[in-house]
Amino acid sequence: MSDLMTHLELDRAEHLARRLAAAVSARRIYAPDHARTQTALHELAGDIRDAFRQGHERVRFTVTGGVLTHEGVPLVNGMTSHLAQLFQERDSGGVVFLSGIDDDEISQLIDWLAGRRPSGIPRRGEKLEILDPGAGEELTEEDGRSRIAERLPELKMPLEVQAKAIEIMEHVLAEARAGRHFDFGAVSSVARFAAEAARSSGTQLLAAAQLPRESAASFDHSVNTFLIATAMMEPVAHDAKELEIFAQAALLHDIGKSALPREITEKAGPLTSEEERLLRRHCEHGAKLLARMPHVDPLAVEVAYCHHMRDDGHGYPRPILPIKPGPVASMVQVGDLFDMIAEARPAQRGLSADEAVDRILRMPGMKSKRDLLRHFVRRATSSPPGSEVTIESGERGIVVEVFAETPHHPRVRVVKDSAGRAVAEPYVLDLREAGLETRPITGIYLKPR
Repeated sequence: MSDLMTHLELDRAEHLARRLAAAVSARRIYAPDHARTQTALHELAGDIRDAFRQGHERVRFTVTGGVLTHEGVPLVNGMTSHLAQLFQERDSGGVVFLSGIDDDEISQLIDWLAGRRPSGIPRRGEKLEILDPGAGEELTEEDGRSRIAERLPELKMPLEVQAKAIEIMEHVLAEARAGRHFDFGAVSSVARFAAEAARSSGTQLLAAAQLPRESAASFDHSVNTFLIATAMMEPVAHDAKELEIFAQAALLHDIGKSALPREITEKAGPLTSEEERLLRRHCEHGAKLLARMPHVDPLAVEVAYCHHMRDDGHGYPRPILPIKPGPVASMVQVGDLFDMIAEARPAQRGLSADEAVDRILRMPGMKSKRDLLRHFVRRATSSPPGSEVTIESGERGIVVEVFAETPHHPRVRVVKDSAGRAVAEPYVLDLREAGLETRPITGIYLKPR
């Protein structure tokens, strides 16, 4: 199936894997009869049955090399990586759902993965099969999914921040859509984790936003914006607590999209003028939602409302009173635009942070952001952590760290030789070291594939 798999089928598989991860997450927190546990179970069961209605006889998730795969194709995002880890912890190679599976069998699987099943592995009924370790297919270059992140142990913490933020934002948006208050303690926890990563790892937090992801989640871009903005804000925050408050606001900046139809927020193609008009309302929706919530800092309300405002009446919304975005909202806006440009296809090939910033400055109403954008470039350099670079010798690697004193000589983990072949043992090359002046960076690629 993997050779013929369409993007739509793959999106469905990733959506289903995220549903399973969300159901396990809910069960780890709540009792089996709690409304949130039951809702997550019914949504997962409904999506599994939808897959069978599409003509599939089975849904098969396997774990290979720490990666969750669907019919041999890797599903590379934070929540599915967490799911793969849970299967491995339970000495399993994955799971197969067969047509006709009932809610009880699905519930047993969720309990087992959540560690809530003292009797151990669920019964292997006719419609559910727990796979033995090693049941997954071998991954190859032809699978079309980059495994760069696995080869970068230096970036473990930033990638953990990203995975946790994605998990929490799925919960936050689901609760907001249902008209319920979300768990603000979980938001604070992720913001605190991101602030800690920014303070301890510096610009390495940018790497998680750069490394390739195949998730279809509509909020991946919002999480990347949060990561970029938090890395930018670290030098200007007075202390750890202030950085945490900044990070909370950045994490919640797009929460207003929960008030919009999924057909708009998850649309792959260009929006119609009416859809664009509705999408622009997410700033107002977000500010109103956050203003009603206890414990939310007023800064988050400001950022949600102002993060698309620009100079001279450009951007949106256009309030009656003369409101201007503060520095945190402006940093979120810069992070949003940078990730959007870096993600664009095919413009990302050969694109550096300098060039992306030049494009932002050419946008209408961005003149007042010039100093902020210069700060961003100084913070990120032209090759942010996570970007792919080519060295003069032809080797390719991923930037894992940049240094303020030598911004154009980062530390790189080489993953491909001069012929473009993956090296058996990736190695670190510190371009600051003596004797390496003849191996400068000759090409920069944001969002490497």
